[in-house]
Amino acid sequence: VELPATLTRAATTVALVDALGRTVLTQKLTAASTQLSLDGVAAGVYAVRLQTAQGTVTKKLTVE
Repeated sequence: VELPATLTRAATTVALVDALGRTVLTQKLTAASTQLSLDGVAAGVYAVRLQTAQGTVTKKLTVE
């Protein structure tokens, strides 16, 4: 998963949340580190929550 450059001008906290609402992965992304590694994450449907300066963005992500 890679964030667009416009969201990584400031540090962005990314959380991967499973269908039961449990946080599976949390990572802080910056301009130097714009990719979220999904190594070791089980297949399934997740919500990706981004905490940005503009507010919170939540998107659905399917891991195969």
